[in-house]
Amino acid sequence: FQTDFRQRLGRARRPRNTLARRYVSRQLNLARQSMETKPEDVRRIETLRRVFQGDLTPAAENALDEIRRLGLQDRALVTRLEALRERYRLNPPDDSDQAQPAEPQVVRIVCSDGLV
Repeated sequence: FQTDFRQRLGRARRPRNTLARRYVSRQLNLARQSMETKPEDVRRIETLRRVFQGDLTPAAENALDEIRRLGLQDRALVTRLEALRERYRLNPPDDSDQAQPAEPQVVRIVCSDGLV
């Protein structure tokens, strides 16, 4: 039972459709190299990279696979990814949550018998 549970848990944590993610990452690297002169374009590309490397909905992953099949590159890729980001309301992971250690929460259990 434990091995089956670990395998399922591992599959659940593993990102799906890694081929499409690698394609998008590689093409974003190439787009960034070609757009080095404009800092706002570089910033947009970095934001897109962070968004599409994170957790995605299955619909967004299917859209990434479609982008890979179409072979979009450079500005067309960036435009399409920005449209996907708006459509599926995707945001980059928040770094402030990871930078600050989480404070332990105190949970108080109140027994209803004590209130009577």
